[in-house]
Amino acid sequence: MDYLRGFAIAAVIIIHVTAYFAYIKSINSLVIASILLDIAAHFAVPLFIFISGFVLSLKYKRLRFSSLPAFYLKRAKSILPQYLLFTIVYTLYFNGGFSGVTPATIAHNFIWAGAAYHLWYYAVIVQVYVFFPAVLWIYNWFDSKNKSRLLVTASLCVQIAWNIYYIISPTPITIALSQVFYLVLGIYVSRTYNTVAGWVKTFPYANLITALGVLFFVGAISTFWFAGLARYHLFYSIHPRYFMGPAVLEPAQFFLSFVILARFAVKLARRDSLLSTVVKQIGKYSFGIYLIHVLVLKLVVSGLLNRFHLTGSNWLFYPLLFLLTLGGSYAIMYALSYVPASQHLFGVGSRNKRSRAKARVSQHT
Repeated sequence: MDYLRGFAIAAVIIIHVTAYFAYIKSINSLVIASILLDIAAHFAVPLFIFISGFVLSLKYKRLRFSSLPAFYLKRAKSILPQYLLFTIVYTLYFNGGFSGVTPATIAHNFIWAGAAYHLWYYAVIVQVYVFFPAVLWIYNWFDSKNKSRLLVTASLCVQIAWNIYYIISPTPITIALSQVFYLVLGIYVSRTYNTVAGWVKTFPYANLITALGVLFFVGAISTFWFAGLARYHLFYSIHPRYFMGPAVLEPAQFFLSFVILARFAVKLARRDSLLSTVVKQIGKYSFGIYLIHVLVLKLVVSGLLNRFHLTGSNWLFYPLLFLLTLGGSYAIMYALSYVPASQHLFGVGSRNKRSRAKARVSQHT
């Protein structure tokens, strides 16, 4: 799964890097390329949710009521300390320091995932953990009736309906229903892995068909974005109705992207190459990279690129920002992995020998 996590975190950074096109007022070749790349990379968070469903389902075939406290405690330890720490970090950063920041401000940002624009994912993943036992129970019931595919289809319909409703009437915080299809799909694939893996491996012309499918949906979704830009000129001024079509089309694009990436991950896992090592290492630290990358990105833009007069209207700005953000985030998390209890503080496994030994003991108690 580290390979898939590596693809997902790279795509997250691509989305946040290409977002700078939104400040360009005219549609030019740079805007077109940025939009197409941005849309293509939007599989990122859905892939993380899919992986969560897959891994949790492998670990928990069934969850008894008596085991729920232990489940919730373990899940809370795996996400809440890191989320709280970075809520404080981003609250201080975006408010210019301690001046004007109160415990109430931090508490508000923690509850509503408002410290930074990327932390909405943690609001979703907390909800995923909270409701996973119920989702698992529902899945097992459908599976016992040999109707697990019906549940997958139903979750897709619920997700699309919710996302359209959210576009019309946004809620204060992102709701996990916006990603429920990918969670259920992850459970389904884990339970039917041999069948699905066999289909993915043997499907004729799979690479060509899935690649063409992704290109088709990226093109179809981009027509909504371009139409909105043509009328409103700035991306953040586009009327929400222009995003209803993409809400319907995106699950198909993301599903095809999952297939392509899964096939590529299998090939990488079988090869001892530099690319394989890099992707796996990035995936290994993906949780921490996600937490810190926005801070690194902002510092790279303000502290480096802008000093060389590189802005979002310059082609060189985008690859430089991507590489420096990804590389810098990885380097920081790699260094922090030597800090004791780094797993609980930063979301990366500790390279400290004593901490690793304690972790092994805790796994067996």
